[in-house]
Amino acid sequence: MNIFLTEKEYSYLCLANILPAGLLDRIHNYCHLEGDKYGIIVSEDEAEIIRDICLDRLDITGFDENYEPNQNGVILESLIDKFYK
Repeated sequence: MNIFLTEKEYSYLCLANILPAGLLDRIHNYCHLEGDKYGIIVSEDEAEIIRDICLDRLDITGFDENYEPNQNGVILESLIDKFYK
């Protein structure tokens, strides 16, 4: 699967320390910049792992006190959508 991420999404995914090291290394190794988007290549299984991690993280850090998505929540929701195929 070829997934295109914004700079914010790519940075969050790589810097939030939420992915297993091996998967993060794979994303770095297969990342390519196309215009203003970061293209990454992942298998369907890897996409499912990333999506599940983002869903778990969304429950923990993605909402404010009114259960509205905060800044992290907006990015996580976008990542979940992109890795759902």
